[in-house]
Amino acid sequence: MPTEAQESYLADLREKVARIETDHEIRLLESRVNTGSEIARLIEGLDSFAYSDPTRKGVTMPGAWDRFTGGRPEDYQYGKCWPLYETEHDLQELRSIGRWFASWDATFISVLTNLRNYTIGDGFTTEAKPRNKTPEAAQLAAEVQAFCDEFDDVNDWQDEGETEAFISGVVDGDLLLRLVDRGEYAPRVRFIGGEHITEPSRAYELEDHYGLPSLCWRFGVATHLGDTSEVVGYFVSWNGAETDWEYVPSDEAVFIKRNTPRQCKRGVGDVAVVWQPLDKGAKLFDRTVLGATIQASIAYIKEAANGTPADALGQTLGGLRSITSATRPDGGRVGVTAEHHEGGKVITTTGKYHAGPMGSPNGPIYLDIGQGVARRIGSRWAMPEYMVSGDASNANYSSTMVAESPFVQNTKQEQGNHSRRSRELRWKALDMAAKHGRFGGLRAAEIRKQVEISVEGPDPVSRDPIALETVRDKQQAAGVLSRKTRAQQSDLDFEEEVANGAKEAAPAVNPMVESRIRDLRFSLLEGSE
Repeated sequence: MPTEAQESYLADLREKVARIETDHEIRLLESRVNTGSEIARLIEGLDSFAYSDPTRKGVTMPGAWDRFTGGRPEDYQYGKCWPLYETEHDLQELRSIGRWFASWDATFISVLTNLRNYTIGDGFTTEAKPRNKTPEAAQLAAEVQAFCDEFDDVNDWQDEGETEAFISGVVDGDLLLRLVDRGEYAPRVRFIGGEHITEPSRAYELEDHYGLPSLCWRFGVATHLGDTSEVVGYFVSWNGAETDWEYVPSDEAVFIKRNTPRQCKRGVGDVAVVWQPLDKGAKLFDRTVLGATIQASIAYIKEAANGTPADALGQTLGGLRSITSATRPDGGRVGVTAEHHEGGKVITTTGKYHAGPMGSPNGPIYLDIGQGVARRIGSRWAMPEYMVSGDASNANYSSTMVAESPFVQNTKQEQGNHSRRSRELRWKALDMAAKHGRFGGLRAAEIRKQVEISVEGPDPVSRDPIALETVRDKQQAAGVLSRKTRAQQSDLDFEEEVANGAKEAAPAVNPMVESRIRDLRFSLLEGSE
């Protein structure tokens, strides 16, 4: 039997546990009240604000209500991002918009292809370099390089893996790259989409189980209370079931987040601000082509005399229609009239024929409007029009792909962001393997003091090879460019080329210098005589 003192101590413990559980429940309910009210506001406002498209009620702009009342302290509260999203339902809508256009819209697919080609290209190169010239640092750098190569091979990372990571970020806005421990071997990367990152229903149980402090779990990203930029971990729900989940600590994953400030927990895809011009541009093109197709199907039109009875027109008008059948909801069949358009049709009419908008000389105007839409869409990525529309007739490639062009600068910024995430992923992967003795007991923090990892993307700048070689000639003649560096700039292995018989080119000499040398030699010869 427990003593009286033990009973008293046990009662105190029970009281403390109950108080902690009550505090957690109050905090969770407070966050749910805010979430529920915002969803209710979203439902109420679906059909009444300017950003709603009546032809596609399932695609709305989250935060459309009160859209000019921002700048409030609560705009970023709990990691939300007004007016882009305030609930997980908003995030789901934005993801669905991005994925729909990435799957079906030819214009956005073209944009994604160009972003991929210029940002990722044939893949980033990873190099481990010693920070000092000691043999120990050089040996450690070689081991780190071998680990990075193994990591790339295990995950098919170069080109394929990093392409998927980049495109998923552009389309969805965020992506979790979870490292799966494989002992002393390079870990595997698991791609976790934003739909799996969600707020847990009983956060206090997670905190108790993992020994975590009280945290803010809104949007599935666990952060310290009052500081949403300091991430502790992520809650992943695989199939929506309460028993099928995983807690991912921040040191075992890299979270890709785009287009939102640091204090906002989740990212937003690039298509969020251009989906309307994408949608309208696609409709404009489809309807222009449809109208032109209908007009092109008519060979010519015969105008009958006034007073000609309709049945005398024969099959001319009726020939554009055919009788077919369709299945009713109850399974029966019903006859319907379907219009079809075939080339060579002749129409006889008793009235004056007038061309519709698509068949009139104004048709090219709609194509010009389409070009304007393409420019509007491309401005999201500082992308030249021809990369969006596919029309290079008015494009100047040499000026759009120089180092100073907006698109090249945007691409370099994207490459910088990608490089930073790739380095972070590799260091976390390295530390995971180091815990199992991969680097002789050294951890990542200690290895960083002796080795640096550089991740470099392909150069997006278009260069004239002849002009570039001329510049290199002058640099080498001036003594500021070595043969080895020049070989590297030309993607050549210097030692291999020398072994294959490459020789030093004769240095270029200024003609005026050659003339002066000849004069001096002549003077010396005359003096010797």
